[in-house]
Amino acid sequence: GSFEEHLRQLAAAPDQAAETSLRAQRFLTAFVRPHDLHVAAAKVIVEEIARVPSVYKRPYSAPLWHHPLRWALGAAVRAGFDPSLGATGRRRSRAGTGYRES
Repeated sequence: GSFEEHLRQLAAAPDQAAETSLRAQRFLTAFVRPHDLHVAAAKVIVEEIARVPSVYKRPYSAPLWHHPLRWALGAAVRAGFDPSLGATGRRRSRAGTGYRES
């Protein structure tokens, strides 16, 4: 179970292709080495990092209905609405969410 043992197993897996099941082979090619088992990972990482400045990300713009909804929710909170209260007027249970009741 050590991390070093895990790394050794991953490194040896491509060399043991004949002994590796089809499922493990699919995992290796899809997740561990998606560019091919024989392509050096460092080369792929360097190429992807070099490509980052050329990636265009379209600016996010909220759908039109967000604006009136955000305004209405803000007005409700300013008027004293407590979003943590359910329809019963009591605080909703957060059991299983990792939150503690106050």
